[in-house]
Amino acid sequence: MKSTKIYFTFIFLLMTFSVSAQKKSRGDRFFEKGDFINAAKQYEQQLDEEGNSKEVLQNIAIAYFNLYEFKKSYKYLKYLTIGRFYNSDKTYDNSNNFLLYQVLSSLGEHDRAIDYLDLYYKGMGKEDFNKSEAVAFIENFKLKDDDYTISPASFNSDNADFNAIKRDSIIYFVSDRSDNGLFDKNYKWTHRPFLDIYMTTVDAENQIKYETQSISDKLNSKLHEGSFCFSADGNTMYISKSNSERGKSKFDSLKNNAVHLYKAKKEDGKWQKPVKLPFNDVNYSIEHPALNADGTRLYFSSNMPGGFGGFDIYYVDLNQDGTYSKPINLGAKVNTIHREQFPYISKDN
Repeated sequence: MKSTKIYFTFIFLLMTFSVSAQKKSRGDRFFEKGDFINAAKQYEQQLDEEGNSKEVLQNIAIAYFNLYEFKKSYKYLKYLTIGRFYNSDKTYDNSNNFLLYQVLSSLGEHDRAIDYLDLYYKGMGKEDFNKSEAVAFIENFKLKDDDYTISPASFNSDNADFNAIKRDSIIYFVSDRSDNGLFDKNYKWTHRPFLDIYMTTVDAENQIKYETQSISDKLNSKLHEGSFCFSADGNTMYISKSNSERGKSKFDSLKNNAVHLYKAKKEDGKWQKPVKLPFNDVNYSIEHPALNADGTRLYFSSNMPGGFGGFDIYYVDLNQDGTYSKPINLGAKVNTIHREQFPYISKDN
């Protein structure tokens, strides 16, 4: 009887230890929800209290990368890649070499970035990457004279402003500058309002003439309205929007809210409610539209199954009867094992 009690006590302790070992931290829960600001805060506290672990270093580096805090992301990626953590297994996932390449490139450290890109390809068993050729390309690019200048636009704010398109004297762009009301929700990733499309009238020097305003209450919603494009006559828009029905987010089996493409028409000078395009799918994103000059082909980015990498560039043909062809992948000359997004098509195709 005594041995039986010891046996069950031992099993109980094993089960308790197993549950404890698998228990997710607060940082993990924020991370999985895409709340990278709070995830980073919790991971910082966890590292201070418990020391460096491989899993936390990797997650906090990704969190800071997604927040565009590249110096902090580099700090923890460096700890990870030199084995500055207490796990006995000092190996790390090869994807972190590619992440370091991206981080160092963003910091302007292109020569060092190539070292990690080389490591990444070697880790994949790809021996055809020419490191010397890549370094020579970067050095030659540095020697080029500038053929353009970059200046801040007069309508910029302290918030995220991007995807500017100018039509005549009006500039349209995407921003999270909205002042949320008391009951409006913020986007978990940024802790900022959801994205909307705005417009502002400018003079010949691109200086603001009138106050910036929302493009239309019919187009903007409580969720994201992102990158967009116009037809040649300006009366049709294709818009990246959060997948929703009746104003509520639609989620896939992994609880992700995909981005879908919508079409909006202007009638009597007013934008009508956007309509979801028929080739969208709840299980993946279709986003970042670009329309060719004659309006017969719509390019976009998607992570639909069957592609070359995380996101690929696809297109659909716009038929004269208003229907669309099936999405067609642009192929290996354009798409890679990585992410291809934000396509642009020139007037001459």
